[in-house]
Amino acid sequence: MVRTVSVRRARREDLDALSLLHRRLLRFHEDLDRRFGLDLVGLSCLEEILAPLLAKEGWATFVAQGDDILGFITGRVVEDGYGFVEDIFVEERARRQGIGRVLFSSLCEWFKESGVRVVQTYVACRNEEAQAFWRGLGFQDFFGKLWHEVSRKRPVMRENLSIFLRPAELRDERDISNFQRQMMMAEMALDPRAKLFSERLKLLQWDLTHWLGRDDCRVLVAESLEEEMVGYIAGHIAATAPVFFLSQRGHISDIYVSQERRRKGIGGRLYLELEDWYRREGIPVALVEILHKDALSQRFFKGLGFEDYVNCLWYDLGRLGKTSELEKGRLGIALD
Repeated sequence: MVRTVSVRRARREDLDALSLLHRRLLRFHEDLDRRFGLDLVGLSCLEEILAPLLAKEGWATFVAQGDDILGFITGRVVEDGYGFVEDIFVEERARRQGIGRVLFSSLCEWFKESGVRVVQTYVACRNEEAQAFWRGLGFQDFFGKLWHEVSRKRPVMRENLSIFLRPAELRDERDISNFQRQMMMAEMALDPRAKLFSERLKLLQWDLTHWLGRDDCRVLVAESLEEEMVGYIAGHIAATAPVFFLSQRGHISDIYVSQERRRKGIGGRLYLELEDWYRREGIPVALVEILHKDALSQRFFKGLGFEDYVNCLWYDLGRLGKTSELEKGRLGIALD
């Protein structure tokens, strides 16, 4: 048992210890789920990746210090008043002693000082211990990130001869923006927290010219014989952190089909057309984020072969008080 621990902001001289703990964390995730496969070259440059974050505005790392550094937590402030916990790790010999909870408490005090109201974090679906840890702190399900290997056998979709697909054009911007508003209204009706999808809210004023002019983006529309737009899908290709084996992944930004045209295979055709583009570009994996409360979309994508990958959990920062002096004394932890 570790008897004396202090929690403080990380310093430049902690970089070697932080790099070692990050490597252990990354190896743990790779062993847990091969979809977190690591790149050995990128892993060797971990210190170069971490060093700028110690001084980056809007980022904070706290460490638990005993005879050596026993654990760390890193968070960042995201626009629109919410914070994100990037990573947390405690050495196995120091676990189940409350260190993780106090690391989180220290980060949350910093979040509060930074004007953060809501905290989110990603947790691997197969990491049952971490899921239990965060839920024990009061985190709740928000949305899930689903994973699909585009090389897998494609489902057979029923052809709808009255609908055809084509690349989006500038003239489609108004219709697509209207669909985006309808999609956001539907999501917020299911879960009001969806209002904090800042990236999605920005897309409500998106510049279609920008999307159509990029090689890493694809926007497709579904159109009726009467040239009425009945749905669309938008996807892009994003680079992953250099420590991971897969350097690029496909991300589905939006998909929407007008309510009166649903359950006719249009959404499936839109996705499979986008998947073909990913395949042609050599992208092996597609990801999509779906609200946990959106059971219809969950069934739709899992019917296409998507699987649970990562959960995004939500925490209302107003629920957290400062760690009590009694708890600090019981844990033997000092907060600097």
